[in-house]
Parts: sequence; structure tokens; C-alpha cells
Amino acid sequence: CLARRVAQLSLLLAAVAEPDEPAAAPPIDTAADAGAGRLLSPEVAPGRLAELPELPPKLKAHLAAGLTLQGLAVPLLLDGRGKPQPGRWDADIEARLPKALFHALGAAEAAGGAAVTRRLQAECPELFSSADASSLKAWELLSRADAPTTAEPDRAALLSDALAAFLPAVSADASVDLAVLVDAFFAHHARAKRASAPPVDPAPGASPVSEAAERALVQLPLAAVRAADPDNLAPQALSAAGAAAGVDGWSKQQRGAICARLRCYRVLLDKLDFLARPPLPVDPHKAPGPAAASAAAAPAAAAAAAGEGWSRLLREALRQAPSDELLLDAAAWWLLYGNREEELVELASPRLESFCAAGPPPEGGRRVWAAFLSPAAGEALESWEALAATPEPAGFGEAVSRLSRGYLLPRLLFRRGQYVEAATAFSTRAVRAASAPDGGSAGAEGSKTRLLEERISALSLAATAAKAAGSDG
Repeated sequence: CLARRVAQLSLLLAAVAEPDEPAAAPPIDTAADAGAGRLLSPEVAPGRLAELPELPPKLKAHLAAGLTLQGLAVPLLLDGRGKPQPGRWDADIEARLPKALFHALGAAEAAGGAAVTRRLQAECPELFSSADASSLKAWELLSRADAPTTAEPDRAALLSDALAAFLPAVSADASVDLAVLVDAFFAHHARAKRASAPPVDPAPGASPVSEAAERALVQLPLAAVRAADPDNLAPQALSAAGAAAGVDGWSKQQRGAICARLRCYRVLLDKLDFLARPPLPVDPHKAPGPAAASAAAAPAAAAAAAGEGWSRLLREALRQAPSDELLLDAAAWWLLYGNREEELVELASPRLESFCAAGPPPEGGRRVWAAFLSPAAGEALESWEALAATPEPAGFGEAVSRLSRGYLLPRLLFRRGQYVEAATAFSTRAVRAASAPDGGSAGAEGSKTRLLEERISALSLAATAAKAAGSDG
């Protein structure tokens, strides 16, 4: 009932605002009492609020505007003019904001979050579920792993136990802040790599801590995907049949599922993108210690190890069960946009050939993948309205053009050892390049040069594939 919700929210506000554990919530019997004016905002309730980890931007905006207890207890959805809509509640304030504050308190070890959230979970069962209790346990394990005195074997075990506790929480609750969780594990991965490099050993399991953190980097985003879109509405919308229906044929639920799934994929791929970056060069003005000398002696090996690491994790993500077909599309667009075609054609997925053979995406798909690859994807994927308003990032049109011109399929066939098919596809590509119109900047000299270079390359690769087919019997 409303009275219990108000009492439990009052206890949560006290936990956020006060430096010590929250006092018992005062009795509140009516909805009118809920509007007593206690405001939750950084200015009025600094306390723990200033010390908590960053909340998702949309939830943070609610705090910045200031929230009364009444506004939390009865969070009416506002219309375009800012007027409350009777009978319609704002899901962000109703459930996601309290849970985000709960998880942020759990992450804030220095603020005594573990003790506070344990009490909140016990005394606010209608706000915080058993999944939240599992999340709380996981944060406590991560806090112990963070301790500088924790030995590496113990740290690896704590990370594994934390992941095991987080997975049911993430799977049961789509409001968990995935980026915060992945960042917490990624910090341990980065620390383990710094401790072991140089030289860097790219082999799986070389560091128990790295191995545990890498499992979290892969498994948490995919668990969040399943929680955000349990009915696979997003793949249905972006399938060939769904794309034929067009954006106007997508339901509100499908549009929301697309945004939710792509947010999870971006969390995973952003971390892989960081791992794919080459190691920083050694400063020549620094005193050359043993580590610096070793790094300078083998920069190519370090770069290769970094590259093998991210690609290995991506392959591991694609192998997870149940199979996530939309993840393959997301990874393929990410690699294509990043000019990593060689890595793209090495992906192991039965869907890869259909992706490489596809023509230009339909209008809805193009809009979705452009927003997904945008530098502002964090904001663009918050809602369908934000996604639809996001401009295409620079270079996206060229990625679409490469896919449309049949740039990838012959390479994929050659990589798989299908040399006859590859030779045919390369030859077909050369013929098309000879007669292709300018791909969007008609008459431009640079475009003509590019098409000529593509034709020469395709003919050369066709000859190479034909020779390989002959030698292969």
C-alpha cells in the first residue's frame, strides 16, 4: 500500500542524506503527509549523495531537479508540457531510481554502504528484492577484492564469487547499472595487466585475476541483454521481415528493446575497444628501468597480445549460450566501422555470411546502427526519441558503402578456404566495380580512383583465390 511505500522511501532518503545509518522511518499514514517537503537533491541532501558513484544520466537528471518524498511515492509521468498525467507513473522514478541509489550505496564502501544497504533490503522488501540482496553480497565481495592487502589468488576467488552473485541480480533486474558493474571488474583486469606487463602474456588464464575479470566482461552484458529483452523483440524488429515493415511497423516495446539491448552491447564493445588500443609508447626521457627496457624491446609483441586479447573475448562472447544473433550484427558493424575487416571475417558465426552478403541496411536499420556507433551513443540509446534524433557519425556512410559494394563476402569465403566461391565472388566484384556509378559523390576524382583501385584489388584477389583453388585440388 501507499503508506508502506512512503515509509520505505523515507528510510531510503535518510540513508542517502545522513552520514550514519538511517534512523527508523517516521510513521506516515496519509499521502498528504508524504509531501512534507523533504527534498532529495545534491544541494539539500549532500551526505552520501556526493560520495556515490555516478548514476545513469537520466536518473541523475531527476536528482538534479530535486525530488520530494511525495514525488518519489507517487511519481506521476509528465506530459510534454510538464503536467502530471493522472494514473500514469514514471517507471524511472518508481523503481529504477530507488534501485540505482541502493546499488550506488552498495558500491560506496567508504560510505559504509554495505551495512546500510543490508538494513535497507531487510526493512524495505517492497523496494528491494532478493536480487538486490544478491547484488549487495557481490558488492561486498568486490570491496574485499579491492583491498590492497588481498593476495592475487584470493582476489581471483573473490572476483569469481562476486560474478556468481551478480549474474542472478543482473538477470532478474533490468534496472541494474551495467556500466558501473563492468567498470568495477575491468579495473581489476587493468590492474592485473599492469602488474604482469611487460611482457604481456595473452594466453587465457595467464593471470587468475584477469581470467575472472574477463568472464565478467563477457557474461554480465549478455545477462543484462536477456533481462532487458527476454522476448527477443529487438532481433524481431531488426530481422529481414521486421526491417521490411519499416520503423513505423515497430511497436513501442520493440523500439524500447532495441535501445536496451544496444546499450548492453556498447558496454561490452567499449571495453573491447579499450583493450584493442596499442600500448602507450615508452617515454624516452624517463629513466630506463627494467620494465621500460623490456617494453621497448618488444613493442610488436605487446601490441599483438593486446589485439589477441580483445578478439579472443569477442569470440568468447559470440560463443555464449543461448546464441545472441543480434550481438553478431552489433560486433560486425563495430568492426566494419572501425576498419577492422580482417578481424570481422574471422568471426565464427553462421550468420556472418548473410551479413557480409547483405546490401545496404533499410532506413530503420541504418538509423539504429548509426546511433549505436555514434560517439554520443550513451545519450542516443537512452530512448527511441533520442536515437531517432542522433545524426550519423562521420565515416558511417563509407562503412555502409563498403558493405553495399560486396566488399566483405569474397574475403570471408577466402578466409574459410572456399577458394572457388571466393574467386567467383572477387571476379564478380571486379566487374561491378568497372561499371559502378559513383557511390554518392558523382564525378568526384577521388571516388573514381577508389573504384579503380577496388577493381584492380578484386582482380588480383580473384587470381590468388583461383590459384589456391587449383593447388587445393
